[in-house]
Amino acid sequence: MKTRIIVTPMAYLTGVSEDLLDKRYDDNDELLKKLRSDDDAGRIRHLCMIRNEIMKDFMYFVDNMDRFSYGFGRGLDGIERTKESAEWLRSHGTEVCLTGKKVNDHQIHINELIAQNINSVRKYFGEDINFEYIRDLFVIPRYKQIENIKKEARTFCNYSLHGFYPFGRYLHWSPCDNGLIFDNDLHFLDVVYSQHNDRYMTPWNYTDADADIQGCISDYIENAAGNVHMYVDSENVDIYQLVSMLEALDGTVRERIGKIIVIRDKNNHQGWQLISSRIGIKVEHHHAVRIIDGKSSVDPDLMLDAANDFHENNVRSIIIISSDVDFSSLIRKVKASYLVFYQRNKISTRTLDFYRENGVQTVALNEFAAHRSESFKKQVFRQEIIRFFKEQFMLNGMEIANKINTLTSMHLSDTELKNYYKKYIKGSMIGFGENGEFTVSIPN
Repeated sequence: MKTRIIVTPMAYLTGVSEDLLDKRYDDNDELLKKLRSDDDAGRIRHLCMIRNEIMKDFMYFVDNMDRFSYGFGRGLDGIERTKESAEWLRSHGTEVCLTGKKVNDHQIHINELIAQNINSVRKYFGEDINFEYIRDLFVIPRYKQIENIKKEARTFCNYSLHGFYPFGRYLHWSPCDNGLIFDNDLHFLDVVYSQHNDRYMTPWNYTDADADIQGCISDYIENAAGNVHMYVDSENVDIYQLVSMLEALDGTVRERIGKIIVIRDKNNHQGWQLISSRIGIKVEHHHAVRIIDGKSSVDPDLMLDAANDFHENNVRSIIIISSDVDFSSLIRKVKASYLVFYQRNKISTRTLDFYRENGVQTVALNEFAAHRSESFKKQVFRQEIIRFFKEQFMLNGMEIANKINTLTSMHLSDTELKNYYKKYIKGSMIGFGENGEFTVSIPN
């Protein structure tokens, strides 16, 4: 099942009507609610709505703005078609009505405002997407030259081409029959990238588990006898695919999972510590022993923990997150109900055959759209930066000041040293250039 996490913002930003948004994108109610409460998104939406109206009926605006009452006529806030958007923009700090200016001046102004503000909606498009391609759909090149805007308007209003614009909303692109490009994310990305002679290379980010798979998981968890625990083999699973799967589950289904037991090495990255706050399920961390490099006690620990919970804690439904075949002993010896999540690139056909022969339900984590874990990835990345910096930069700021004082033989007094620290060290900013080079900015 293809996702609509990108095309929903595109439909909103380009000005698709509210009733159509509710009708066509009702699977993304929460995202629509977020867009509607976001002033940045609203600003682009209303600017695009005004541009759309002027482009599709330029002479109507000339009659109302340039020729009315022997001179300059109504402003955009006085014309029925654009009044609501102009007033919304004014109330949110963006003025689109230029005193004493004609339609062409307003067209340039509207396009300039779109170009200045489009980066504010970057947050609605994943890090895997080239945002310059998205920006290009909104920004007309050389928009200060009115002939370029008029050229785009003539193409947009061309009877034979107008039907190629999604929902009749203007985009800066080469219109052609590409079907419903606002229907799903993968089709949209394929078309947009092809317009730039490029190809979108990570389709799994926007391909989600279908209703049958979701239903299979929900039925297993909701109808489970006894307690439901999930056991995670941290050495044999991608945490981001795991989070994508858990994010996809209905909230009531997640609540049925009593706890998640993560069997892991104490040196694993920060993501495992953050997972509980992300998914709202209690997570226990059981640290495995690593006796020799490349071999730990993760697998036997997982089996022993699951067996112990079965016998002592009424856990009758065991969910295993691993692609390892080593859990065959658990499945054969402990007569619980099992559900196994695995990764396609890490499991053998023989292992899947074993599960099928023993009546174990299996689901590939790869089925779930990877975009669900994008914000989690950013959270983990930030935490690892903090940890790395703390490990690399062990010096205290006052220690640096003291070392420089000694090195330079300045013999600063305590007061001078503290003032030098506050002015030059405390306010310093470290950074990295475009190619990763280390930079330091020190106040004057």
